[in-house]
Amino acid sequence: MPLEYIKTQMGGSGLLLIGCLFLKYKDKEQNSYWRCAQFKNSCPARCITNGDQIKSTSGTHNHPVDAAELDKRRRINVLKEAATNTPAPPAQIVADATVRMPMSVAGLFP
Repeated sequence: MPLEYIKTQMGGSGLLLIGCLFLKYKDKEQNSYWRCAQFKNSCPARCITNGDQIKSTSGTHNHPVDAAELDKRRRINVLKEAATNTPAPPAQIVADATVRMPMSVAGLFP
């Protein structure tokens, strides 16, 4: 199964794995080191990737998975990608990205 990467709000790299968002904090040799996005709330979950392969994981998440937040992040990435790479008008891009959007996700959009 290929890994799913997204761009974060600040332009960094994010990894969606096991229903949680991991943020890259270091590259060393050919490995990328990731920590749970909730690390500031003391979540100890970490992983190491090498290319598109998970090399190791450690720690257990100490918070619930927020599926709506992850879906929102995916849709925002789709919006940004489409705005950059297609000539479609903004209204069409937004309509395409939000079609059949669950209310739990729509409530999280700005």
